[in-house]
Amino acid sequence: MFNFLYQRLLGTIIELINEVESEISSRQALATKLENDITTYKRLSELKKSEVEAVVQALRGELRNEGRRSFWLGFLVKLMFFALGLVGGTLLKLI
Repeated sequence: MFNFLYQRLLGTIIELINEVESEISSRQALATKLENDITTYKRLSELKKSEVEAVVQALRGELRNEGRRSFWLGFLVKLMFFALGLVGGTLLKLI
């Protein structure tokens, strides 16, 4: 009886230790991410006004290009479905 309780208690303790190790690992990962964010923030805060404006202009250009690409991709997808609708409608009329 004592051996059974001892084994059960030992199993429970091992599970708790595994949970604690998992929690520690996840918190270490979060701490590392926060340290990286702090480093990035410090670098950005050290930029001069002209550098900040250059970064903003570059980002605006990227967003503008992405918007154009997204527009044309959406247009092509809609055109494809329109063509499929025309073909499908024509086939249904023939059948």
